[in-house]
Amino acid sequence: MKEDVLITIRGQQLIDGEDQGVVETISRGECRKRAGKYYVQYYESLMDGEPDVKSLIKLSPEEVAIHRKDAVKTELCFRLNLPKTTTYETPNGTFAITMHTTEFQYEESEDVIEVHLVYDLEIDGSVKQVSKVYIRVEDGEAAQVHLCDDALK
Repeated sequence: MKEDVLITIRGQQLIDGEDQGVVETISRGECRKRAGKYYVQYYESLMDGEPDVKSLIKLSPEEVAIHRKDAVKTELCFRLNLPKTTTYETPNGTFAITMHTTEFQYEESEDVIEVHLVYDLEIDGSVKQVSKVYIRVEDGEAAQVHLCDDALK
């Protein structure tokens, strides 16, 4: 994997079984490998008119961690069948959330890393939603935008 990468993140939320739609972010970033993990750094726009947020994804075959630091500070960790509790900071306050990862698929080739996650999000002890996340990191020089409706199925 080269340093210059294209990052695609596609997410879908199901609240009470109802699909809330798909949200997709495509960004350019940098990727480095250290101690068997890939560190992918990029800037992401979370809302119109707001400054971009510096984001970092740590990828390995066992775990994915997403870190964002700005007005919204977030650290989300996903490991199959291992609940992870963290604090979620927003401008309106801080609360505890727990992610229960129920599906975790990691595929790596020379120029592409793909991760499929499914997790239950728990707030204050009750499941609030089921989320599906697809992450694709690919060589920035050879990258093509992949519009794939099947990525979240």
